[in-house]
Amino acid sequence: MLVPELARRPGADPDRPEEPRPTALVAAALACADAATAGWVVCELSPWPCCLTAQ
Repeated sequence: MLVPELARRPGADPDRPEEPRPTALVAAALACADAATAGWVVCELSPWPCCLTAQ
């Protein structure tokens, strides 16, 4: 769902599977979100996620 949208923005063809950049960008973004969530859970849900970026 995200890959075709990100492929369209810079003008790339979303139907070209040999173009790895959109897929890599989405995978990296989701991995960052997953790592942040995992860290938040390990810290027993404290501080709130919005506060993590301020530290």
